[in-house]
Amino acid sequence: SMVDVLFGLAGVLAIFVVVANPGDAWKIILIHALMRLASTVITSFLMYRESGAGFTVNLRGARTALSSGFTLFVHQASVSLYTSGNVVILGLLVSPVLVGYYAAAERLVRAALGLIGPASMAIFPYFSDLVAKDHPDKEKTYLMVVKLFLVLSLIAGAALAALAPVLVPWFLGDTYQSSVLILQIFALLVPIIAMSN
Repeated sequence: SMVDVLFGLAGVLAIFVVVANPGDAWKIILIHALMRLASTVITSFLMYRESGAGFTVNLRGARTALSSGFTLFVHQASVSLYTSGNVVILGLLVSPVLVGYYAAAERLVRAALGLIGPASMAIFPYFSDLVAKDHPDKEKTYLMVVKLFLVLSLIAGAALAALAPVLVPWFLGDTYQSSVLILQIFALLVPIIAMSN
């Protein structure tokens, strides 16, 4: 949602303002946690206000929701394990310096990919409503949004690849020049992941 995007941007700005040296690493975690908490509280408030449902605890409903979402959880967990495991597996095969270059480029592309999730999550309720109401233009609207996502993600991926020589030294420092090519290759993930979402 837009609230997630705004708090995400606020968190990034806060990190640049507050973090000054490696000893401030704990501040990054705190800022991230506070921004997520604030975003969750505000979106929950907005959701309950708009739905008028109020806040009630229904254990049977919660269990049903958890069991119906289990396959999605397994999918997300496996994707997270796969993507997080890349650095660990690479660490078994190459030197720590090369792993550092890879991990640094991967973090930059993950930051760019972090903008895709909220956009697709914001569109999902709209499409759910179209399908639930069996709207006659649902396929046409879906294809239009997919094309828009494809074009925007191709532009974003190309921009990330083109700007990699500038972004890497700016965000990571001059010692990470070897991460430029890796980031340019990772830029291919932007349209791929955008389409998978």
